Amino acid sequence: MALKQALQASMASSKVVNSKTLLTNCIYLEDSVIELFGITIYGTPWQPRVDNWAFNLSRGQPLLDKWNNIPAGVDVLLTHTPPLGHGDMMCDGQRMGCVELLNSVTKRIKPKYHVFSHIHEG
Repeated sequence: MALKQALQASMASSKVVNSKTLLTNCIYLEDSVIELFGITIYGTPWQPRVDNWAFNLSRGQPLLDKWNNIPAGVDVLLTHTPPLGHGDMMCDGQRMGCVELLNSVTKRIKPKYHVFSHIHEG
């Protein structure tokens, strides 16, 4: 089982690396920042663990470590995962957003805009 998981992780990683070579007319932000026309934009793909998806991390310190890398005061923050309480409610009423992201955004980063995806069921 461990070998199968390691193989799947390796394949997923190589797909991400290989897919980046196809991005020839765009800017891909993975834990990085860019300034365009005086607007500072930071993008990060991480999310709380969901099955065996890409860019999964455990809730708590592993995700907080990623959010702590985001510079305070960016104009636009792009995240894949939503903060807790924003587009994250499952059909059963459970919230799936990230509390560490919510706290980081509201207490430290304070972007002018936070653009994020949603929980598919949300």
